[in-house]
Amino acid sequence: MAVADGGAQQPLAHRSFIVAAAHIKLLQAEHVILNDNTYIPIGSSYKPELLAYCKK
Repeated sequence: MAVADGGAQQPLAHRSFIVAAAHIKLLQAEHVILNDNTYIPIGSSYKPELLAYCKK
């Protein structure tokens, strides 16, 4: 799932978080790591779309 943000799509990593793609430092199997080293879990329902978004 993604959220429209002024015309840009922002990927969702977990239903409690909206993550701006510009702030993603690293994508691991179960977590997104942000530029400030914050770990956010990747929800199983969001994982396929997040991976597809990152492959663009």
